[in-house]
Amino acid sequence: MAVSAGLGRRRPSPWRWIRALVAVAVLWTAGAMPVPAVAQSEDRPFDVAARAAVLLEVQTGAVLYAQNPNEAIAPASLAKIMTMLLALEDVDAGRASLTDEALVSEGAWQLAGRGRPGGVSAMFLQVGERVTLEELLYGIGVVSGNDASLALAEHLAGNEQAFVQRMNARAAELGMASTHFVDSHGLSPDAYTTAADMARLAAYFVRTQPDGLVYSSLPEYTYAGITQPNRNGLVVRDNRVTGLKTGYLGVAGYHLVATAEAGEMSLVAAVLGAASDPDRERIALELLNYGFAHFRTVTPAEDLAAASLRVYKGAVDQVAVRPATRPRVTVPVDDVDNLRWELALPGHLEAPLAEGQRVGELKAVLADDELASFEVVTAAGVERGGFFKILFDTIRLFFAGLFGRL
Repeated sequence: MAVSAGLGRRRPSPWRWIRALVAVAVLWTAGAMPVPAVAQSEDRPFDVAARAAVLLEVQTGAVLYAQNPNEAIAPASLAKIMTMLLALEDVDAGRASLTDEALVSEGAWQLAGRGRPGGVSAMFLQVGERVTLEELLYGIGVVSGNDASLALAEHLAGNEQAFVQRMNARAAELGMASTHFVDSHGLSPDAYTTAADMARLAAYFVRTQPDGLVYSSLPEYTYAGITQPNRNGLVVRDNRVTGLKTGYLGVAGYHLVATAEAGEMSLVAAVLGAASDPDRERIALELLNYGFAHFRTVTPAEDLAAASLRVYKGAVDQVAVRPATRPRVTVPVDDVDNLRWELALPGHLEAPLAEGQRVGELKAVLADDELASFEVVTAAGVERGGFFKILFDTIRLFFAGLFGRL
């Protein structure tokens, strides 16, 4: 059984380069992150004044803009996204608690410019202090505290070297093949990453740790009587922006990974190597505005995404089926009416069936391109029927097959 649904007549889209980018869209699950190929188009709609930039949709993985996405650049404080992610994953796994208290070492204190305001980005921790993990996360996310990052790393892993090994191992698991961390805070010029990898990391953070965005969304943060503004000014200027992290090194320039939400869309703009703080914010906002204006994330009608199938030889005669994950794709605004959803299912099923068993697929098709395919699974298990039910259905299937009615 194949079902096709679309709105309006099919017409070719004039945005060929957009098609090429959107065609790499895939569904990213919360537990794993298949890595979509990052398109490198010579026909971008515009250039930005940064060494590299990537705009992608968080839930579908559609790359909407790419400029030098795979250029190796020192991550600077963008490394702290991984530091925060590991801390939040440890909390989720029960290995740590937000109320745990980290002991501030002399090494962490030295990263605060020896406790004097005016040094490097810091929370201004003092040697021997005990600070909760929650406070450290705010110190990292809002004011980009290098001292907070080191204190967190030492608490979670015993020492920074062990923590950095975890950072790189997690990066490999997430498909960040062009990233190598050297420290927990990003001060080393020897670390490297790409705009593509940082966009993927931020998207994974948003999908799996949405509550963690609170640590980078406050307009300001006060610790030990020192109030500092959020280094990402977009969280104050634009209510769509939800985080996530800034960065700066002389060898790399000014970075900003900004996350934002509007309607069904959730975007990440990764800007690396801008000339100044105002420039990185202007470029990130330009990319976000472009994404929200020119693209839409679309889901199929509920009655198309779910159905039921006839079951033979089972305790029941019908079973509901549904997509294993929420189906959605991101397409250019002009192509929303041309998108077709094609549901491919067998004519019937035979028991026994397990809950979540794959039985078909739902495809999103635009013109001749299959943008994404989603598994369709059983919504419940079906046990084998009794002797007479199996015998009766076996006879029915035999004659149905004989007369071509299956």
